[in-house]
Amino acid sequence: MTKKLLIISYFFNSPKNIGGRRWSKFYKYLVKKNVDLRVLTSSSNEDIKYDKDLIKLKDKIDFVNFKYPKYLGVNPSNFIEKILYRLNLIYSKLTTNKNFYDKSVHGKINLLKKVELYIKMGYNNVVVTIAPFHLATYISEIIHKYPKVNFIVDFRDPWVDNRTSYGYTSLSKRRRKIEDSSEKKVIESYNHVVTVSSYMTNSFKQKYPSSNAVFSTIPNGFDADDYLKYLNVNGSSNSPEIKLVFSGTFYNSAKKHLSLINKWLCEIKIFDIELYNLIVIDFFGNMAIHHKIFENHNRVNFHGFKNKTVVYEMVQKSDACLLFLTDDINYSFSTKFCDYIALKKPILVFSKKGLTSNYIKENKIGHSLNEDCNAQTFVKYLEHLKNNPSEYYFNYSSEKFNLEYLTNDYLNILL
Repeated sequence: MTKKLLIISYFFNSPKNIGGRRWSKFYKYLVKKNVDLRVLTSSSNEDIKYDKDLIKLKDKIDFVNFKYPKYLGVNPSNFIEKILYRLNLIYSKLTTNKNFYDKSVHGKINLLKKVELYIKMGYNNVVVTIAPFHLATYISEIIHKYPKVNFIVDFRDPWVDNRTSYGYTSLSKRRRKIEDSSEKKVIESYNHVVTVSSYMTNSFKQKYPSSNAVFSTIPNGFDADDYLKYLNVNGSSNSPEIKLVFSGTFYNSAKKHLSLINKWLCEIKIFDIELYNLIVIDFFGNMAIHHKIFENHNRVNFHGFKNKTVVYEMVQKSDACLLFLTDDINYSFSTKFCDYIALKKPILVFSKKGLTSNYIKENKIGHSLNEDCNAQTFVKYLEHLKNNPSEYYFNYSSEKFNLEYLTNDYLNILL
């Protein structure tokens, strides 16, 4: 019998929002495994990309108007936008007692109307992928009405333990209590709780021992099909330059790692100018506010957003890729981590010691750097990357992050 699944994902295959990538890829492989799928996503996804894997299934994707204030979702760049941002913020604060930065918080009525419609059409598996988190809160309010439906919540990020994103730490105590109770209700009402990290899974188990949910860890992964043509791109082995690349979302609370690199570059410039002139660092993504940190280094380049063809080619031509983790997510295997291992590029991870840095070190796919290191350590790793590229990924298998295999883990929890 064909399994029927409704996916609720605020972002879906949008080139500017990495949050929708996880489920657009699961979508691809679930379709190949003959699952009958429907997707509910935000009507604000005007830039949704219907690539070759989705174009034939365009009529399976439906949209919900979440009524999120337009200017609350952008970084204001001029006086008018700043005024509109403040007005939108006031509106959001007045019309919800929850986290006013949560993009789903104003869309309860429209969301539930469509979800219940698809449940009545026979979609007896419902996956709610979060963040934004209150997608899961609103769905939890109707779970009791449908005892034969399998409700699954998929955590891409931590909720009330998040110190990096989604504005939780800026909320009042009253609003934080509501977020706390919302998380508790979600964990205790869903049939399955899935997270991208064993650390998150274990934290939820310990925090909510009374929950009857089945807890699972299904990490982020990569679609091997996306990288085939880039694996044949010539690397930098014939170039004397030492090329480092970062691609993706950079969290402001990881800024200290950029300052550390700047400090080391300044020191290298003094004690080994020849080496300094060989170091090239390319940043892709939203890094605009961090240009000034490297204003004295003309070999550090900021490219902004580029399409994946440009980025993947630059990654493949590099000697190593940079990964920056904030202190509260030093256990993360992010989508950019998955990009790097898919292309078999050594990783320089900047973070306090934790699950991710240990994994990279133990599997010999890169090196870990933090505030306890110095410029000499940085130089040692750079020289090793350049002189011994074959030592990385020598006995490493990335299969556990291959989405084609990870999809089977999801199939196992569907009715």
